[in-house]
Amino acid sequence: MLEKLKIIETTVLNGLKDFQLATAKRVFELYKHGQKRVLVADEVGLGKTLIAKGVIAQTARYHFEELKDDLFKVVYVCSNQVIANQNLNKLKICEDITVDGVTDTRLSMQHLKIYEQESDPKIKANYIQLIPLTPSTSFSITSGGGSASERALIYAILKRTSILKDLFEVHEEQLNDIFTCTATTGWAVERKRYEERVVRCDLQSHGLYLKDITNLVEKSVINNDLFDEIAALIEDKSGQWVVIGKLRMMFAEISVNLLNPDLVIMDEFQRFRSLIQEDNPNETSVLAHKFLMGNDVKVLLLSATPYKLYSTLEEIYETCNDDPYKEFLEVMKFIQPEKHQEFKEIWSNYSLKLREIHYDHATIIEARKTAENAMYEGVCRTERMAAIQNITLVDDTKAKQAISISENDILAFMDAEKLVRDIPGIGSVPVDYVKSCPFLLSFSKQYKFRKHIDNHFQHNQQQIGQARRKMLWIEENAIEKYKELVTTNARLELLKEIAFENKSELLLWIPPSKPYYEPQGVFKEAHNFSKILVFSAWEMVPRMIASLVSYEAERRSVGRLVALNKDKKNTTYFAPNSKRFPVARLRFNIEND
Repeated sequence: MLEKLKIIETTVLNGLKDFQLATAKRVFELYKHGQKRVLVADEVGLGKTLIAKGVIAQTARYHFEELKDDLFKVVYVCSNQVIANQNLNKLKICEDITVDGVTDTRLSMQHLKIYEQESDPKIKANYIQLIPLTPSTSFSITSGGGSASERALIYAILKRTSILKDLFEVHEEQLNDIFTCTATTGWAVERKRYEERVVRCDLQSHGLYLKDITNLVEKSVINNDLFDEIAALIEDKSGQWVVIGKLRMMFAEISVNLLNPDLVIMDEFQRFRSLIQEDNPNETSVLAHKFLMGNDVKVLLLSATPYKLYSTLEEIYETCNDDPYKEFLEVMKFIQPEKHQEFKEIWSNYSLKLREIHYDHATIIEARKTAENAMYEGVCRTERMAAIQNITLVDDTKAKQAISISENDILAFMDAEKLVRDIPGIGSVPVDYVKSCPFLLSFSKQYKFRKHIDNHFQHNQQQIGQARRKMLWIEENAIEKYKELVTTNARLELLKEIAFENKSELLLWIPPSKPYYEPQGVFKEAHNFSKILVFSAWEMVPRMIASLVSYEAERRSVGRLVALNKDKKNTTYFAPNSKRFPVARLRFNIEND
């Protein structure tokens, strides 16, 4: 087995790019020197899953060779089953490793999966066990009924315990109805399937599975006084959700105690941050705390955005909290709990020197190096530009140029201020809203300030004329006739200038960067035209850009044809019979070529 693991390790590491290999080796070295939790925060698209695969290969060989483990358990935690299906095959360090039962990602069901895999000769032969978990279903044990498969497994175990066996035999019909819950069509199938799996697993484990699980369940039922609560449901099933919720929690705790992973990989862990919040007293964090806090458990966190870098104005307004370091320090505390106070002092010292003007450059550089060294005891980060040299991925030259604002930019802000000035509960419109989005009331429907405005005019319809300000709404009549919209936003004008360079509104697709043939027509003039990347913190901005840039493209193409067309039938933007001119654009262009 050792020789096999060494060959697998070499093969996996040889398949990594140089920067991925460096990160995988760095993580493994940190584990070897006692660091139990490591964050890989590589930029998006640099292969964090492949790095995790390299970490698995090295750590598995180390556990077999140095720690003499009989089985190396890897738990892969991700946000949903789609991602689990997508990435588990990538994490297989060799083709022999079996990954099945991705649907069994609920923590309360893992006891069955553990015994099934431990009794599987293929898994024993390959030494490595991969177990997927999804926090939204695995750790969130509420008073709900869970899934039909979850209840079917619980039912199959409870009926086999000595303490509940007689109750389930005498009242099988009532208890079957209770555990069916709302799964009227699928319950019978799920119950049969898990009956068969339980029996099969018990046979494969030579009777060990049911012996161990029923003993644990009986102790837990007695300790939690669940027998009387289950029996009470036979007469009155109104409390079934609460009881089933308690049973799910009970089986989840049993699974946690049996799991004992050697390596936990948390993919895009920022999506389920509650798992690392130690001071959160809810059931989710209690189970996760027990699961992650084993003395020998190695944890690999994967996330390109592990914490927020800053708070937006709207977030500050809604939460009344502006603590940009809160999530950062929370993550660092999870990674290095025993050194957290020391790390806070180092980082505070660095922040102080950055703020104070009297510190010389050398002192600031020294403080920065100290802070970086403290962070990189548990964090690895590779930037895309550091990994790919001499390649310009994003040309931001125009994005960095000074933007010339017009009089209308100022008038748009003044119109917004005048409108909300006398409406209670709003105060003022954040400047960044107006800077980021023209025609503010046309695109801010989901925002609180817009809902305040709508509510105000619903109760004060005599004042509704105040809301009809030219700079706050898209003019419908202008769109109807394919007219150019009034310019009220300097950023959007710069975007349109970049987007419609060289008549790009006439392009049917992005021109190839390395064409096989010499481009002709409009493609000949579109040399080096590429995709445009826009960043914004506001939800309304993507919708605004999609609407206004698409309209501008149509105005410059279809609108031009409309202006040349002598027959004005169906040439308006909102044509009454929905067949807008031209009906067949490609045919029209070919016939008139």
